[in-house]
Amino acid sequence: SDTLGYHQTYSFVPAEIVNNSIIKTQNLLTIDKGTNDGIEKGDGIITNNGVIGIVTFAGKNYSRAISLLNKDININARIKGNQYFGTVKWMEKILVFAASLEQRAGMAP
Repeated sequence: SDTLGYHQTYSFVPAEIVNNSIIKTQNLLTIDKGTNDGIEKGDGIITNNGVIGIVTFAGKNYSRAISLLNKDININARIKGNQYFGTVKWMEKILVFAASLEQRAGMAP
């Protein structure tokens, strides 16, 4: 089970980042694994420090991903230690966690 108490099975494919932009507003990264390695569009890319991107294209031997440093990314998340779910996204030039109004008002199940 993970740290939030959910029992989910994940498969991990070790990969290297072969290209990464960090100074643009629509940053992308490329990894050296693709469909031949089990990578699919929509897969998350994580490091020991957490999520860094989501695969948007999977070729046979490489994949391209939208980076957490991309203004168009939206990642669903939960704050550890409570029941707040929301979306991590860019607002202006700040990365924020936006919980739903129902959760902030204490109406979440």
